[in-house]
Amino acid sequence: MAFANTKSPVVPVAPVIDAEKGIRISVHLEIGRRRDCTGWGICDFSISIDRITGNSFNASMYVDDYNKNLIVLEVDKAKGMSTSTYGKYFSGNNYILEDDSAIPADIVRALGLSGSKTLVAGSYRIIDRNGILSISIPVK
Repeated sequence: MAFANTKSPVVPVAPVIDAEKGIRISVHLEIGRRRDCTGWGICDFSISIDRITGNSFNASMYVDDYNKNLIVLEVDKAKGMSTSTYGKYFSGNNYILEDDSAIPADIVRALGLSGSKTLVAGSYRIIDRNGILSISIPVK
């Protein structure tokens, strides 16, 4: 096969959460033979385990496509947080960020940004799209 020796792209696997225990397990698999990470086997996998508590949540974060001064947080309300977190922080129309929050440098780089970035304190509208909560927060 002509493409047997090419490295396959990373295949993300959706995180799974046990809502009762609040444990989130994410698995990353890289397709390829173990010896050279090409071919059709599994050459590498890793796992991360996070405990979701009553005041934490897991989200996707990205820079808005149209406004580079906005960071978008997306949270799956069924899988990314406990029901108590949803009830306390996300069940209204707005998410309140009481203080400015510095974004760690490694996350700034992963987002393709440079310099230091901070999420600006304020009250931000929550948009619910079929259970995915989206919040746009300005950065400075």
